[in-house]
Amino acid sequence: MQGMRKLLIFLIMPLFLSASQTPSDAGLKQQIGRMIIIGFDADRLDAADPFVQALRRYRPGGVILFDRDYRDRNRTKNIASAQQLAVLTAQLRSFATAPLLISVDQEGGKVARLKPQYGFPETPSAAAVGDANDPAYAAKVYGILAATLQKEGINTDFAPVVDLAINPKNTVIVGLGRSYGASPEKGSSATRSAPKGSCPCSSIFPATVRRWGIRTWGSST
Repeated sequence: MQGMRKLLIFLIMPLFLSASQTPSDAGLKQQIGRMIIIGFDADRLDAADPFVQALRRYRPGGVILFDRDYRDRNRTKNIASAQQLAVLTAQLRSFATAPLLISVDQEGGKVARLKPQYGFPETPSAAAVGDANDPAYAAKVYGILAATLQKEGINTDFAPVVDLAINPKNTVIVGLGRSYGASPEKGSSATRSAPKGSCPCSSIFPATVRRWGIRTWGSST
């Protein structure tokens, strides 16, 4: 009987603890915010900016930066120059009240937010790196990229793409030079040189797998 009581207490106690630890509405929003990466429309910030107030209030896990507004390609969204970007990321860090991922899509080639016309070193496409098939060249390319990201205050890069170039008609991956090639070994060799000092995030695009029949490393689809 005593053993049964201990068991019931053991089973019921977590329910009381979880009930007592239920977050407030504001706390719950902050917990959700920590799981979200958001975008915003500004190439500079100040304390009165509505986005800064939201950043402080909801404490998102990160932000993602783009060079052009997708609705108006002639309009700057977040990135206009190397000097401006360094100031913007410093402002983001100063206004954030929790650790913040500051991210970009800097794959190289046609998928690049840090472009030479803004004063950044050119990053070759994954296809160009794969075609070179030279670990020393890949290390040089991604060493330059890593140094650029660190200098600009960016700590997360949504690259490299690890989809394989199986279908030459794939306009999303192959057509834009976003794959290192059809060989998993070639891609694996190149991505070992992914930017150090930032957080490289290997990316795949499931929709292209379904539509184009491509494969990612370790996939049999």
